[in-house]
Amino acid sequence: MDVDKELREAVHATSKEVAEQVSFSAALEERIRKEMKRQKKSRRRTAVMSGTMAACLAAAVWIGQQQGMFTMEGTRASQTPSAEQNNRHKASVSAKEAFAPLLSTLPELAGLRLEERGSVRDIKQVALLKGDRYEGEFAYNTTTGQIQWYRYEKEEAREGELPDLKSAEQKARTFLASVLGEESKQYTVKSAGELKDEGMRNGSWINVSFQKEQEGARIPFDIISVQIDSKGEVAFFGRTSKEEQELLGQLTKSLPELNPSPTLDNKSMYYDGFELMLGGTDDDLNQALISVSGEAEDLRTYRLTQEQGIWKEAPEALAKKTANNFLQDMLGADSKNYRYSYKNDSIEYQRYYKELPVMNDTIRISVNQAGRIVYYSKEAMKKHELASFPDGKTAVSVEKAKKEMEANIKLNYLQHFPVNRDRASGKVTQTKPLLEYTMSVSTPQLGQPSSLGWYIEGTSGKIAYSTGNNGLDYDRRKEEQAFAFQPPESYSIVTSKEEAKKLLQKEFGVSVESFKYTEYDNSDQQSNHARKNYVWTDNSEKRYEVETDKQSGRVMGLRMPRQGSQVTIKRAEAEEAALEMLTKYIDPAVKEVQLAEVVEPGAATPVASGNWGFEFFMSKDGIPVLDKQPNEAYIVTVDPSTGKANGFENRRETDAHVELPDAATVISKEQAVEQYLRAMPLQLVYLLKNEDDEWLDRPILAYIPWSHDENAGKHLHIDALTGEIVKEP
Repeated sequence: MDVDKELREAVHATSKEVAEQVSFSAALEERIRKEMKRQKKSRRRTAVMSGTMAACLAAAVWIGQQQGMFTMEGTRASQTPSAEQNNRHKASVSAKEAFAPLLSTLPELAGLRLEERGSVRDIKQVALLKGDRYEGEFAYNTTTGQIQWYRYEKEEAREGELPDLKSAEQKARTFLASVLGEESKQYTVKSAGELKDEGMRNGSWINVSFQKEQEGARIPFDIISVQIDSKGEVAFFGRTSKEEQELLGQLTKSLPELNPSPTLDNKSMYYDGFELMLGGTDDDLNQALISVSGEAEDLRTYRLTQEQGIWKEAPEALAKKTANNFLQDMLGADSKNYRYSYKNDSIEYQRYYKELPVMNDTIRISVNQAGRIVYYSKEAMKKHELASFPDGKTAVSVEKAKKEMEANIKLNYLQHFPVNRDRASGKVTQTKPLLEYTMSVSTPQLGQPSSLGWYIEGTSGKIAYSTGNNGLDYDRRKEEQAFAFQPPESYSIVTSKEEAKKLLQKEFGVSVESFKYTEYDNSDQQSNHARKNYVWTDNSEKRYEVETDKQSGRVMGLRMPRQGSQVTIKRAEAEEAALEMLTKYIDPAVKEVQLAEVVEPGAATPVASGNWGFEFFMSKDGIPVLDKQPNEAYIVTVDPSTGKANGFENRRETDAHVELPDAATVISKEQAVEQYLRAMPLQLVYLLKNEDDEWLDRPILAYIPWSHDENAGKHLHIDALTGEIVKEP
């Protein structure tokens, strides 16, 4: 189901009191999406979260802490911990003790509740809560009690006139002296200036930067930032750890342009490590995002975020040479385990173990035309001992894997297969319908590196499917029932507020006359079709809505709130109500649909309505029909308390009817698999993640399609009528 829509709908469906507590930052939404994705395998699509959005964030953070770091021979993280390292984990500084200096310095923090949210090695993250509402956080070293960062950003202080630099600097000095005591005397002010963050943090502050000095010399990368908001209060404090300073120093070997005295614009916990935003990282004052695993044992990501045109790619020879040198500098002896894979907009390296590719362990490096590294990422985040890797000889034969493919290959229609594409804009200029054979309806298979839309488990020889694009679970669901019916002769048309009001009365029996009214235009980012929405909001902040195509007025969506909190309606009754609603508003030319997914009902939360949800593909003769993207064409929701449909959404990008080819003369499944394997032969690999993108406890062997170089990164399709392999332009 559309997660964006779920988030919007859930907030509107909750009470005003709860909705006011929800702060939808980009980071928060992303964490919620990750948690929802994590739970799709068990299909817990209703009550994925509970409580307020703060509780959702807590769950997402805890998920991150369960991720380990994958390492192999030659990496520092794989080495056996020393006695000194083991002893560090026996420390006992409590969150309350670590918080005491902050509390004495900032009395406005009195009354906040401390809640531990996770840890990485010796660093523990603690949320600051007012009741159940997230207000801020701090992180500290459990051995020394040293605060690593503190964040308490009041919404009302994000805008407004900032204090002058002198006042901000004095406030920062006083704060630092109070929190660090004698240690603060080792740090001198390096710079002070306005910091704007319109992305993750959405605000402006005066950032006062300090750097440690010894005998008049600045210690590289030993930096502290104190940020003052428009109310003159400390909104953020952060410092680099000794381990982070060492890693940044190591980076200067390959990145000599790095400024040893940057500003620390932000710091946070990220999976099993930390993420730092550094400002003024070079002479061009670029900002760099750096994420590390553990206490900076490994560099996970390096990315310039304000490049100002420096992303123009280097010639291939220069890019490869620079990337190879950087790889050796960062990984040392372990770099020999990575092999060049291919070049697209970056150089990609694939890890190998015993001559087999280790999927989910790739490194990508981008080099600009000046020969400068502007991007680095290392995917693997799960630690596996070498002894846990299964012997490749235990895998089933390729022939047995091939038979499994033949048993699972399936037909589907693409309505708008791209034939031509404008090179300048990248837009598709011509399409045609295509009947294809595919291993996975919900996820198109890419060339090398392979998409894990499907794979064949190496030791069992059985196929595994992911939930695919947008959460569709078509491939693993066995009930492939198609519903045929007589569609309406024409669309329902709404072109005014009054007509929308009458439709809500007719469909739901509700009068919205006394409700607050708004209307707005909403252009889908992935569609050229603008939508117009007529919205009424009752006294409980619940919405009644009619969505139309702005140009034609055809009804594209209807929504009303769930009534009550009980779940009393069974699936059969709910499905019947959904199909009845669908026949009223479906496109007139569509005479058959097939279920893509059924969402079970549950309790309403800030991120799920709790309705029954029925998601439909279009279908012809029992074969799914897909639009430009493999998404469901229609969604209908049913109130689990009343059994009445309370929502409809038309997700098609067009109202045009496409004549589809007849499926009576398709080639056999055996022929289709033979053709497929000519372009994408099966390759035995190690997988560190399963089909749902979850890190495995132990690596597994698997067969996956592995493209020839000429097909790398391309969408490949098998024409079911001719047997030809066709590629998207």
